[in-house]
Amino acid sequence: MTYLLRYFLDVAAYWTNQGIDGWRLDAVADVRGHQFWKALWQKVKNINPSSYLVAEIWGPGRSWVRDGQFDGGTNYVLRQIVLDYFIHGSISIRQFVSRVSKLLRMYPWEKTLKMTNVIGSHATERLYTLARGNDLRLKLAMLFQFVFPGIPAVYYGDEIGMRGGKDPDNRRGMEWNQRNWNHELRNFTKQLIAIRKSLPMLREGDWTVVQILSDHQCCVFVRKTQRTFVFILIHNNDDHPMGGEDLSMA
Repeated sequence: MTYLLRYFLDVAAYWTNQGIDGWRLDAVADVRGHQFWKALWQKVKNINPSSYLVAEIWGPGRSWVRDGQFDGGTNYVLRQIVLDYFIHGSISIRQFVSRVSKLLRMYPWEKTLKMTNVIGSHATERLYTLARGNDLRLKLAMLFQFVFPGIPAVYYGDEIGMRGGKDPDNRRGMEWNQRNWNHELRNFTKQLIAIRKSLPMLREGDWTVVQILSDHQCCVFVRKTQRTFVFILIHNNDDHPMGGEDLSMA
């Protein structure tokens, strides 16, 4: 073991012993090979088996998101799917479902549930800026983030509609003046958090596509455990309002 490797492992051991139980490791793909990540996993998990290690990855991360390296990763693949469908409207509902289904096959299920689902971060343009102030599109994107398997992570200020372009504009200080907040969006975010906390199937349940209505840009999903289930209806079409008669749960 090199001196440099031992130094970083000792740092990780120190802070884990101090009670730090979560680690986000930046730019893991820029580190050659996997020796360091395997050693870090072993060091941290030997001290606290319940600790959480998440890798910053921008694409498919099967090489890192596996036992012995990382519990989960930053789900930027999901972010792009969400932006393309809800924010930009550049793909159809069937393309959306196809890409989501492919993503769900990317990792073992227990790893999917531990992915950090980001749709905004310090490395991306602000959601409100990308949505051009369209609250409805932004709410749909956030709704999907909170019902999708994994761990939703809200970038500070996104819940109040902060604006910002590319780095460093997206890293402005927090807007503390409440007169400048989008209170409706903030309350909506709080509702999403409360719903997710109250429904265990949104945290642990399976994910199944129930129905796709292409004409309405609508899809119905279900998240279920052995004892409970919840249906999720996504309707992303301003031009074709729909009612219950459009759905068939047979």
